[in-house]
Amino acid sequence: MKNKINVLVVDDSLFIRNLISRTILSFDNVCVDRAVNGLEALEKLKLKKYDVVTLDVEMPKLDGLSTLEQIMNTTKTPVVMISSYTRKDGDITIKALELGAVDFIEKPQRLIIPENKIAFEKEIREKVLAAAGSNLNQFTKRIIVPKIHSQETQKILLIGASTGGPPCVERILITLPEDYYLPVVLVQHMPGNFMIHFINRLKSICQVNVKEARHGEALKKGTVYVCPGDHHIEIKKGIDLYISLNQKPKEEYVRPCVNMMFRSAAAAAGKNVIGVVLTGMGKDGTDGARAIKKNNGVVIAQDKATSMIYGMPKSIVDNNLADYVEPLGNIIKRVDLICRRKR
Repeated sequence: MKNKINVLVVDDSLFIRNLISRTILSFDNVCVDRAVNGLEALEKLKLKKYDVVTLDVEMPKLDGLSTLEQIMNTTKTPVVMISSYTRKDGDITIKALELGAVDFIEKPQRLIIPENKIAFEKEIREKVLAAAGSNLNQFTKRIIVPKIHSQETQKILLIGASTGGPPCVERILITLPEDYYLPVVLVQHMPGNFMIHFINRLKSICQVNVKEARHGEALKKGTVYVCPGDHHIEIKKGIDLYISLNQKPKEEYVRPCVNMMFRSAAAAAGKNVIGVVLTGMGKDGTDGARAIKKNNGVVIAQDKATSMIYGMPKSIVDNNLADYVEPLGNIIKRVDLICRRKR
């Protein structure tokens, strides 16, 4: 890292504050400050510019969600939430992503176990660095997309997203009417425990039918099938296209994997596949996009300006696999044009 990164660690637990701080300080050119609650954090943000804030969900005096809202309304500093897994914290964490948090890290239940501590530290390193280079501009833009006319088509729409993906996915899906003319399959990188909270959030705000994908079910238009946590999803061809779930080893360090969804769909549906790669770290989706292109399907990459983390879509573009590079608000319009649908 060439430029110094200033990080503010906010947590009421001294142990967690110290653990996160030590982990971040293992980088070169990093400066770490600490705060014990949201009120102290906001005071520090008035006095100094930070590149990233790590923010606990549950804190005294001012909780993480309230603190996040104030940060997004003032300094717009990238935030990584630190969340325990409880039903309450799960719902709050998904809401935090919608409000503008870059990502979240789940606190292991037993940090005294060496494997849990190592995994927690690895996630801190990866996500704090990614957040330091994130782009929050898309949260200042309201996306308005006209209603789409329902018509028959054989095509399927596949969406892959990672860091920064939940609010982008929401902004796409809320534009789809109840009678949307395509089946949609979604892979969002997210710890399995939190996926059901994300699905419930989508159900509550979307007109189109959103559901957790089930093994063996046929794809139907007007339905968004969300890959469940800690599973891969594949598209298979029988009498109709159908969903196959598995727990094969992780690919690109993730499960679910966009590559696996894309490759299977390309083999099953060929030219009828439209693959969309949204914001995220790494290069998941690149190999799958290559398979879609080989089978005459279409690949759309989100553009840099509206991507919070320009990693996955950048890999698509850099490998010359993108048929179209679109801002978030143009993606569904581009899908309509590909399907020759009028607005």
